[in-house]
This record gives sequence, structure tokens and C-alpha cells, in this order.
Amino acid sequence: MCNARNSTRCHIIIIIIIIIIIAETGTGSDNGKLNRKERKILKKYRVTNAREVAQLTETLKQKVQAKAQRIRRYEKRETQCSQNKMFKEDTKRFYRNLGMKNIEAREPPSMAETELLEVTMGRRSKA
Repeated sequence: MCNARNSTRCHIIIIIIIIIIIAETGTGSDNGKLNRKERKILKKYRVTNAREVAQLTETLKQKVQAKAQRIRRYEKRETQCSQNKMFKEDTKRFYRNLGMKNIEAREPPSMAETELLEVTMGRRSKA
């Protein structure tokens, strides 16, 4: 299930599970398996009182947010790199994938239209 490519996502899932276990056992659960997992987690993070449990929960939530942000940055960068590669290799396919249509000029504008455009843009004075 977890490999090198998605190890960060697996780490996030594990942290979320830890948060859920701590939250569930904090409500007085009678589930023995859950209580054993809670003791193991509390021992791992060296938590001794309720205040430290709250701090641990908050710390783990912040870690999840930081890792999620890292994943978003990675995915954005990966998308950008693949789009740059596609643009270099096949521009037509790039624009088609973006959902944009290629702008095609079927016939060039007439000289009168060009002069009118230049006058309205202020590039040329009307003579």
C-alpha cells in the first residue's frame, strides 16, 4: 500500500489515525484494542497527562496540515513541469488539454482595417 512515491501520504494517514485513536479513547472507550493502541502511542510520544495529550493532538494536526501543504506544492510543481514539457513537445495538444481553442487567422486583415486599428491604438496619426 505505501511505497516511496506516496510515503508522505501514508505518513499523513498514520498521523490522522493516531489523532482519531487519541480522541476516541479520551471519551472513555471500553475497547481493549483501542486502549492498547492509545497506551502505545502515549508511550511513543512520552505523554503523561491530559494537557500533554491536547498538545500532542494539536502538534499532530499541525504536522498533517504541513504535509498536506507540501503535497499540494509538489502536485502543483509536477503539473507545471508536465505542462511545460507538453508545450515544448506538442503545443497543439497542450492547448487542447487546457480546453482552449487555437486562434487561427483564416485570412489577414485588409490594409484599411490595419490602419484603422493603428489609429485607434494611437500608434499612427491619421494623415
